Amino acid sequence: MTIAQNILDGRKVIEEYRVKHKKLYEEGKVVIEGHKPLIIEMRKKLQELGFKDFKDFLEQSKEAEILEKFDSEEKFLEALKTKEETAINLREKL
Repeated sequence: MTIAQNILDGRKVIEEYRVKHKKLYEEGKVVIEGHKPLIIEMRKKLQELGFKDFKDFLEQSKEAEILEKFDSEEKFLEALKTKEETAINLREKL
């Protein structure tokens, strides 16, 4: 699997967790009772996809989300460079 596919699958894992978590509320269960098994299950699935932990998944997913807005990494880097140059120009004017 590619990292991109792992991120997409990880997003499905998170959505699955959210649905199950919402169901706990709907069933009137105390969330703490059912929450821990859900967290353990989510963590295990994310690790199976190659993420160290939830934070690692979030960081990689966020990075992918940014790159998804661009056709390529080169365009992304060019956009960052343009943004940086704009910030420098603004500071010089101040």
